[in-house]
Order: sequence, then structure tokens, then C-alpha cells
Amino acid sequence: WTFRAENFFLPAADRAGTDPTAHGRIADEIARLDRLDGDVETLAGRIAELALATAREALRECDRAIARANLTTHELAKTHINRGIILINIGHADDALDDFRRADELDPGLMPESATNRSAALILLERYSEAVEQADFAVESGTRSQANAFYNRGVALELMGDIRAAYESYLDAAAAAPDWSRPREALDRFQVHSLS
Repeated sequence: WTFRAENFFLPAADRAGTDPTAHGRIADEIARLDRLDGDVETLAGRIAELALATAREALRECDRAIARANLTTHELAKTHINRGIILINIGHADDALDDFRRADELDPGLMPESATNRSAALILLERYSEAVEQADFAVESGTRSQANAFYNRGVALELMGDIRAAYESYLDAAAAAPDWSRPREALDRFQVHSLS
């Protein structure tokens, strides 16, 4: 676990002031976790709480940026995509789809990026064939996140039972991002046998 001293990364009780980049009371947070003294379940729960708190703060930052209305249309669209990604990470996939739709309306040039992330939201909603369609669209449209699109496609195909196509998508993801461990971990679960 990595600790960050900036207010943005700390629970509200440990923040100093309102500037998200200012340093808060990180020592208090570390001391609280140290007092858990090996209680793994409590520590895991606390880490999950911190992750959720950080995600919620990031969501509030996106909301503030959108409300300020001083962003270009392109920046606003990107903020909606970022907001959607955060929503996926806290389990609000339906709301994420709304943000991706809004991003598409604001800047159609970002549709490949929103499609990549939309595919992840659709997987969470168990709408696997739609997830594959969005991942395919993202790849065909030249998303900058090719590896993510291929990976999402692989997950959806695997959940649909199309194991061969899922394996090929994971291979594509690994080729697109050789240093990313997640596609390699997915590939490690497969056993490939020759039919000769």
C-alpha cells in the first residue's frame, strides 16, 4: 500500500485545509493503520474504505470541474469520460454510461475512448454482446487504449462462453501493451492443445 500526503488522498478527518494538493496529516493515517497490528481483515477493510473515499473525492472534483463551466468542449468531454471511469470503479456502471453518452455528444472525436470504457461498464451490467460491440468499435475507430479495448472484449467473450475468441482478444491485448500484466494473467489461465 502506498501512502500519499496530499489532502486529496486522505480521509476528511486527516486533511489540512481545503487545497487538495496541500499536505494533510498523513502520520495520523499511518498511525491508525499501524494500530491494527496485523489484523488483516480490518486492514483490508480500511484500505477499501480509503479507495472508495479517494474515488468519491475524485468524482466530486469532476463534478466541480463540470459545474465551473470554464472548460473547452473537448476538456468537458474528457472530464465526463474520467467521471464515467470513476463511476465504474465504485460500481455505478449505469451512471457511467450516461457520462460516456454525454462525452460522445460533446466531442464525437472522443467516441473511440468512451467506447473502450463503455465496454467495461457493459461488462459490469452483464450486457456482454454490447460490450463486445463497443470494444470492436473502439479498436476499429483507433482508440488510444487498444489494449484495454482488446482486454474488455476478451472478458466479455469469455463470459459469453466463446473461449477461443476470448483467448485471441487477450493475445491482442498483450501484444498491444506488453508490459501490462492483466492480459498475461488472463492468458495464463488457458491451456492450448494442438489437434494434430
